[in-house]
Amino acid sequence: MHHVGVWESDIARRLESLDADPLITVEAVLWRSTGEISAVYATSTVTHTRIEYVNDDRREQLERWFDTGSF
Repeated sequence: MHHVGVWESDIARRLESLDADPLITVEAVLWRSTGEISAVYATSTVTHTRIEYVNDDRREQLERWFDTGSF
């Protein structure tokens, strides 16, 4: 398994909490051209589990892609 995905309703707040946690490494932040955060990749330094937090306003589009292979 590469990562676990989580839909996130307040991704800016999630990024703040991840940055403040000494047991988490934020590996990547994906930004939209509007300056908003689209997704955050973070890894636990204890379990080495990678979690992808995705802004839930992308859920409908991404689930359609998962189901059909088309955006």
